[in-house]
Amino acid sequence: MLADRVAKKDSYRPSGNIREQQLVDQLYEILGNILTSSSYEVENETTLDYDASFNDVHEDESYDTEADEENDPTFYGAEDEEEIGDDALLQKFSLEYMTNVIDFYDEIDATTGKRKHTWKNVQHRFRRVPRRQYLGRFRKYVESHGTKKQKVDDIETFVYERFEAARESCLPLHDLDLKHWALQRAQE
Repeated sequence: MLADRVAKKDSYRPSGNIREQQLVDQLYEILGNILTSSSYEVENETTLDYDASFNDVHEDESYDTEADEENDPTFYGAEDEEEIGDDALLQKFSLEYMTNVIDFYDEIDATTGKRKHTWKNVQHRFRRVPRRQYLGRFRKYVESHGTKKQKVDDIETFVYERFEAARESCLPLHDLDLKHWALQRAQE
């Protein structure tokens, strides 16, 4: 129909479906504008990178952090229920701090082959560590590279930085992009 319209120009008489005819008229007008224009504006569309390994993410999947907090008492770094209260929330230890505590406690004297520092030395140097039981928990967190809350916070920071960079670049952004970034960081 478009070829017929171009060949006959003004002597063309429409036939067939009205919607198809409107489409043919619009395409004819666009082609005419292209042929008669003296300048062109080219627009480049930039999209976000999308890794094919994340094709299995579906919109109906949800990652409920609040449910994790309720089911996992160690989410805030506390194992005993009594520690989950306000006191535990105030006792937020960074991974670096926990590593320093463990390294200080485990330091070995080269001459004797025994520990250099006692629990009293650790308590004096690291006053925020109230009980010796924290050392075992710190070891577990250092081995797993932080508490669950620290890992979630790291993922949130990573996703927010990517979000800000995309918005500054005026890139289109969708919820699947956010999920993709969160899964990417979680795998790392």
